[in-house]
Amino acid sequence: MTKKSVKAIAESIIEPIVESLGYELVDVEYKNPGGPWKLSIYIYKEGGIGFDDCELVSKTLDPILDANEEIAEKYDFFQVSSPGLDREFKNLKDYKRYIGKKIEVSLYAAVNGTKKLTGLLKQADEENIIIESDNGEIKLDLKDIGKASPAIEF
Repeated sequence: MTKKSVKAIAESIIEPIVESLGYELVDVEYKNPGGPWKLSIYIYKEGGIGFDDCELVSKTLDPILDANEEIAEKYDFFQVSSPGLDREFKNLKDYKRYIGKKIEVSLYAAVNGTKKLTGLLKQADEENIIIESDNGEIKLDLKDIGKASPAIEF
């Protein structure tokens, strides 16, 4: 079984359960960074994720994953976490979650003389986003974005 198929099987099991508990599944990672295989899931809810949220999801999923013959023996550690304040956007759902909020964008090539933009995310679709920055609205192709994440303001 490939790494990709373990992740896909885990995601298909995990997503409906996470949603039934009132959370959004943000990502599933399956990797072994120089050691044992780790299955990590990242959950989101408006207002943030706390320890109790992670514990509830973990205790709910753990016996279900352990009972699944396709993946039970494929990982050594299982963890549930929030995506973090500065998590890089990986898909359209990440962008849509931040419409109306400030984001930071790093571009592969300069637009209007800069490769880094910070602004309010106005719109997001399968191909483009629109950011309102100090210089007005800027439309960016998703394929031109090297990295995007929430802007952290203190």
